[in-house]
Amino acid sequence: MNAPDERHVVYCRCAHWQEIPADVKDAALKALAEADAPFEAVCDLCGLAARHDGALAAWANDEGLRIVACRPRAIRWLFHAGGAELGDADAKVVDLRDLAPETAAAAMPSGTGLANAPDAPSDGVLHVVLYEGPGARTIEPARRVELLATLLDAGFGVTRTGPAGHFHARGERTVVVGEFPDGVPAEWPGESGQDATGLDITDKCACGALQAVQAIREQAGLAEPGQWVPWFPVVDYDRCVGCKQCANFCLFGVYEIADDPPVRVVEPSHCKTNCPACARICPKAAIIFPKYPSGPIDGSAVNEADVQAERVGTDLKTLLRGDVYNVLRRRSAAAGGADLASLAEKAKGSPDVLRSLGLVDAAAAKRLCDCDCGDPDPAPGGCACEAPDDDGKAEPPCCE
Repeated sequence: MNAPDERHVVYCRCAHWQEIPADVKDAALKALAEADAPFEAVCDLCGLAARHDGALAAWANDEGLRIVACRPRAIRWLFHAGGAELGDADAKVVDLRDLAPETAAAAMPSGTGLANAPDAPSDGVLHVVLYEGPGARTIEPARRVELLATLLDAGFGVTRTGPAGHFHARGERTVVVGEFPDGVPAEWPGESGQDATGLDITDKCACGALQAVQAIREQAGLAEPGQWVPWFPVVDYDRCVGCKQCANFCLFGVYEIADDPPVRVVEPSHCKTNCPACARICPKAAIIFPKYPSGPIDGSAVNEADVQAERVGTDLKTLLRGDVYNVLRRRSAAAGGADLASLAEKAKGSPDVLRSLGLVDAAAAKRLCDCDCGDPDPAPGGCACEAPDDDGKAEPPCCE
């Protein structure tokens, strides 16, 4: 573990989402890049958590860790989801979501070194080092910012070394980018690792440097980054009471019901982008989507008024996109369980069942139980199921 007076900065670009305005992210990156200190920059901390990247556990052991990202509660539980324990006292998080560009630049921490190296590289991921140590030119600040932003926005993680040139190599999955007037050095400083591939970008623009990095990635047979937008839930286990409503409700198999913890996210890539439904029905606001636009689902402090505002209420038709009973039956069959199938049958005759899930109010539940179409908000004059088709039979499309 590093000495407490050392500060190691990790910057999250959140490259695939714009809840943090682009000018705020750019201002923060510019302030970090124009200083001499090294730092780690990642395309998206959510992506690292989803793949259980070893860097999270390594960084969590740094007493001097400073994270430039989003809501502290979201960051803490993202680390937990990625297999690391980031206690409240172990890291200082700079929340870019609350800052303007000028205040973001002023809030940037001054790093003194790099965070701990992961024990093992992540499978299939290429890591980029922006090198300015011995044997390389110091890159002009504006060009440095452009290089960093271009690589991050393409999905790569980047280590900026600073003048000392030290970095943590990830074996053959590391490419060292720099301006090398006398050719790529035969050795890198300290224990940076000798297996890393060097790349001279002296005559390349930022896009040309990216193309060269992509060519190395392809030659190594590594996956192209940035192909999945990491939208998925993380669980705040300080608030979770184990009711399992999130797992029972999710249509996409994201959750698994277990004993300890009672629920866990096992298939983050199965989550439907922009769907926060499980968080909306959670009675304790324990489900966080770090990319959600408002609190408490975004990981901000929990306010009871916000909890009530985010509840689904009567918007069941929009949420389930069809017949609630059929959806429950299909979901139960896919899960191999009987609880939801039983619930579907009970819901036919009992509005209280749907209302107890927090999905509909009493009036909407009564309408659902009176009609098979699943429409909680029929047009004036009655539900669409009451309208006969051309041959006089009441078989509208909503009931097919």
